[in-house]
Amino acid sequence: MIIALRPFFWLALTIFIGAVISILSIIKDVRKDKKISKLTWFIMLFILLYTAAEFFKARSDQQNQEKNKGEVIDAINNTHDLIGIKEFPGFTITVLVSIEELKQKRRKYIFDIGNDPNRNRISLYLDFNNNLVYSIIDNDGVPHTIKVPQKIYTFEFNTFYFLHCEYGDSKDFNFMRFSINNNHFDPLKFRNKLEIPDNLQNNNGTIFTDIEKKEFSSMTISFYSVAHVAFSDIHKENIMDEIDKFMKNLQKVND
Repeated sequence: MIIALRPFFWLALTIFIGAVISILSIIKDVRKDKKISKLTWFIMLFILLYTAAEFFKARSDQQNQEKNKGEVIDAINNTHDLIGIKEFPGFTITVLVSIEELKQKRRKYIFDIGNDPNRNRISLYLDFNNNLVYSIIDNDGVPHTIKVPQKIYTFEFNTFYFLHCEYGDSKDFNFMRFSINNNHFDPLKFRNKLEIPDNLQNNNGTIFTDIEKKEFSSMTISFYSVAHVAFSDIHKENIMDEIDKFMKNLQKVND
């Protein structure tokens, strides 16, 4: 778009218009006395050449900007394709949980991590309508959420599921992803950073309620872990297999 060209282009265009007006005036005078100085011709030629050079330089800058924008988009798409295939710096919180249905019209927290309710907060909860919500509030206070409705093909109450909450930091963008067992929902990408809270690094957090201890839930947790990396899908599947084996062996011991 021409509005995106360099400011010097507009200066050159203004000079060019002025030059055209001057040239027309000079031509009119030349018709009268049939004379024009070499200096006048030189000034006219300089203005025209400068205007042309400035125009082509502005066009080149615009094309380079469009090329760079395309390269950034390609890089983002390539990184997006690697989510779930490779591992990224960040975290994966895995919970093996059976959630009970509560009728209260409020949030029901499965876990809540952070020191500030409005910044750098990581949460998993049921909302007013019992949708399962994975939420991150970034360092700038902007919330990002993945919402999963309670359905037979997503999750049901009083049934154990592996819930995976991930956050990854790539060179192109940050992303969050939520999985129920092997059902991976589309990742959500954003630019703002998340400063991972200290209590996440220490594998501590609030479960069954929020960090302000006001909105509790009712559930049974059999396993809860925090890993300081966004896992690949294969890695998560291996974790689930190992936990399944452990739980089955534990059940045999109890029996």
